[in-house]
Amino acid sequence: MKQPFVTNSLREFSRKEDCSFCRRSTEEIATHLRIASYGKFFLSPGIRPSYDLQVVPREGFRYETFWMAGKGRSVPVLVGAATLEKIPNVFHDLISLLGPVRVTLESSHGVSQGRKLRREYTRWMDLPVLESYLLEFEPMFLRDGCSGISLADETAGVEVRLDEHKLFLVYGNRTEEFAGIFRSHGMQYDMDLPLITDGEHVHLTSHAWYRKFLKMAKRMEGTCREG
Repeated sequence: MKQPFVTNSLREFSRKEDCSFCRRSTEEIATHLRIASYGKFFLSPGIRPSYDLQVVPREGFRYETFWMAGKGRSVPVLVGAATLEKIPNVFHDLISLLGPVRVTLESSHGVSQGRKLRREYTRWMDLPVLESYLLEFEPMFLRDGCSGISLADETAGVEVRLDEHKLFLVYGNRTEEFAGIFRSHGMQYDMDLPLITDGEHVHLTSHAWYRKFLKMAKRMEGTCREG
């Protein structure tokens, strides 16, 4: 795997007067990006907090709400952060509660061109088939800061995401059931849990990860929509 590059997130922050990376040397930034853990919490190689640590990442989960403008209502959201080595097992247990799902691959590899690339799949997949894909492409979802996946069980009205920040998001009315999964993996509820998305942060990726993303997209025979 070639040396990762920082996505446009850093360039966007660098235009702000209060950017924590402003006036930092290349060596200082590189040293910061090499920090892989904070306490017992290990980060994905694809995401790093701000230089001044506006958020110190740690494990846990919290409740939020998401406003669906198109439907004029809000839905409960469960948001969780797990240390790197736990992510595959937590995600497996979360999706084990779903039936056939609609799969959406998410990519921000094109963000440097001022756009975000999403690949959407309208067909339904049974979990055993999906899990074979997830096993094959697991390194990408764990380590690439520009790849994510969303699984929607429209019959149950539940959506489970592992986003590009390597956060878990569960949308729907069965949040307590999924919170039980978090607790079973030692993730504790904290209403004030700081998430890496609450502050300045950077995403890291590589051309190799992007090629891997396209390979999975092609394998799943999806359609591409840029927006």
